[in-house]
Amino acid sequence: LILVVLATMFRSWFHLSFMTYLPMWIQEQGRTLAMGGQLLFVFSAFLGGGSLLGGVLSDRIGRWQVLALGLGLLSPSYWFFLNAVNSDMQVILLSVMGILVGLTFPVGIVFAQEVWPRGVGLASALAIGLGSAPAGIGASVTGLLADKYSLEVGLRALLFAPICGLACVFILVVLQHRNTMPHRA
Repeated sequence: LILVVLATMFRSWFHLSFMTYLPMWIQEQGRTLAMGGQLLFVFSAFLGGGSLLGGVLSDRIGRWQVLALGLGLLSPSYWFFLNAVNSDMQVILLSVMGILVGLTFPVGIVFAQEVWPRGVGLASALAIGLGSAPAGIGASVTGLLADKYSLEVGLRALLFAPICGLACVFILVVLQHRNTMPHRA
């Protein structure tokens, strides 16, 4: 359960920091603050669609697989977004990133319930509450990096948050696999 909550913490750090600083970054790129707001809308709309898709997809291919897919593809998509020179390509990548972040929302909660079946209420509360609370701390760290170095550095540091979340998912899968293997006497 701790690993699922940690994975949601890293996802939430990315999500809140990205949404907080995207408009400023867009403005630093020479575009308007209004354009930053429009891009936030695109990201949020696709995040909602990704949340719907995440539940359906996890029923078909599995919980940890959807978490791994969402978190695993988020960092490369984000890297391409930060380095895209074409604003049309940025909108496409932003849409993909919204879907990928959205995939992990419902799946993280259900996965927490499955790994902690003796207390699904507690598991849900931890995945939702504790999984989201550190997002503010993470956004503060991102802001601290932006203040100390630059907004670009702060946003590039976010590349590591989904990777850390993905590592948590893989460690959990390895531990679950090891615990379900038959033991020899």
